[in-house]
Parts: sequence; C-alpha cells; structure tokens
Amino acid sequence: MNTPNNQQDDVDYFDNFDLSTDSKPADALPEISPVPHLPSVDDSKSNRGCFCFTLPGIILSIFLGTFFVCCAIPFLFCSGIVGGAAFIFSTGESRTGNESFLLEPSDNVQLIINDQNADVSITRGTDDRVVIDYSITAYGVNNDNAKTNVDALVLDVERSTGGAFTLAVLDEGTTFNLFGLDLGALYDIELDIQLPADVDLIDITTGEGVTIENINGDFRIDASTSSNTVTLTDVSGSFNIEVGIFGDLNFRGELAPDSRNVFIGDTGTLNITILGDANVEYRANASSTTGEVRCPNKAPSTSCEGVLGDKASASLEARVDSGEININAIGQ
Repeated sequence: MNTPNNQQDDVDYFDNFDLSTDSKPADALPEISPVPHLPSVDDSKSNRGCFCFTLPGIILSIFLGTFFVCCAIPFLFCSGIVGGAAFIFSTGESRTGNESFLLEPSDNVQLIINDQNADVSITRGTDDRVVIDYSITAYGVNNDNAKTNVDALVLDVERSTGGAFTLAVLDEGTTFNLFGLDLGALYDIELDIQLPADVDLIDITTGEGVTIENINGDFRIDASTSSNTVTLTDVSGSFNIEVGIFGDLNFRGELAPDSRNVFIGDTGTLNITILGDANVEYRANASSTTGEVRCPNKAPSTSCEGVLGDKASASLEARVDSGEININAIGQ
C-alpha cells in the first residue's frame, strides 16, 4: 500500500525538527522563568501581647476598677434600696387633723417649719388666731401596716411665749430600717395654715412645694432640696428664698424699704414681679452661658443690674446657674 506524498512530507518534517534548547531558532518565543519557590507556612502567632499587661493598660484597669468599686457599686446598692423601698412601701393610709390657737394682742407671730416631707400652703385668715389643717399620709407594706404607721405619726405644734409656733412631725412608732440604713418614717404631710395679715417671721425648710398669699412679714424659705415650685403672691416684706436644682420661683410682691432680698435658683426659672413704688436696686446673674436674664428695659443677657424708682433703698439679688431670671416692675 502506497502512502500519499503529503503525509510523508509531514512525517519527515517532525522527524527532522530539533526540540533541544541549543538548536532553537533565533526568532523563537522568549524563555519563561520558572515559578519561584514559595516558603512553607507554619502556624502563625501574634507578638503584640495583651493591652491590659502594658503600663497604660494597667493604669487604665486600676482606674476603672477603683471607679467601679467606689462609685458604681454604692450607687447601684443605694438605688436598689430606695427603689425596693418605694416598691414595697407603696400602700398609704391618711389621717387629717386641725389645730387652732387664739392669739394674745401682744403676740408677734412667728411660724417655723422644718420638715423635708411638708407641702406648705399659707393664706390670710383672721387676726386673732392661727389655724392649722393637716393631712398626714404614711406608707407600709399593706393597709394594716400603713395604718399602724400613720397612727404613730403626730403633728407637734410647740407654742412659745410671744407668739412663735414651731411645727414638727413626731414618730412615736418604729422607723423603717433596712440593712442598718435608717429611712425614718415614710410619710408625706400637707399643711394648710391660716395666719394674721401681719406676722413677724415665716421660716420654712422643706423638700416639697410652698405657696403663700396675702401675708406681710419677713420670709426665709429654704427649698433647696426640692424640685417643686415656690409661689408667693401679693406679699410684702423682706425675702430670702432658695429653690432646688429643678425648682421654680414665682414671686409677686412688695419689697420693704431698706430690706435686703435674695432669690436663688439653679436650672429652673425665677419669675420676680415687684409691686408698689419702693425704690429697689437690683442685680441678676446667671453663672452659666446657657442661662438667661431679662430685666426691665434691657436686652436679654446673662446678667443685668439697675435701679427701679428714683433711688436705691431696698436691694434685690437674683442668682441662677443655667436657669432663667425674669424681673418685672408694676407700679414703679
């Protein structure tokens, strides 16, 4: 059998082709470099270490640990006690009462109240007596316990020679004690008091609200632990009043000649309206740049001062932190 010529030519061509590198043509493809040998990978380990064992980490750990022990734990403990007590002692029982005292013509009435749980309202009554209406609410774990507690609370009114009345709530029962922390008697008291138009002194220290209307005298009101409002309407005399961090003051009255008057707040608002024609030198200041002060005929700012009337006689000083002060004058 004969082989075709073209097939024979193909066989001869491949048989004669030299594949060795020494005899490749000049125009052959460039030599390809072999793939470089990659190093083998063992298990990797970090050499950075833990931040907690560095000097800054140790210092930070000590600081955070001290803060937690000294601040966070006592705060959580106290919050738990107060919250737990509020939850457990949620049942209240109330008792109302009345006290009336006939005054002597020579009496100069002084009213002194020092009770953080007292909500006080004072209005003008008759000129010959002092009348005190009150409502006491005590709390307990149940109705029987609350009733036992309210029966043990007594409003004590101590009358001194000359017309001084000192009010205090006495606990004749057992107080509530939790883990050695004496929480005292858990109660609220509302006082509704009628006084003569003119008194010598009203001195109140409370953590609740105060309302006074149509009374003349010297007023000292410390509600610095209260977030409630202190309101004095149509009053006259000298005034030293402080409200709490969230408390407000609404004052409308006359300042006695030659009196020194101080009104202090914090983040709340002091609304002060001066009545009558007394000559008053005033100064108002908000210690924080976020506070605001408004005075008669002046642009709002963080402080102001001036004189109401012809010349200075009484003085008025009003101070807040980041709260507001509004001073107005009627009848000047």
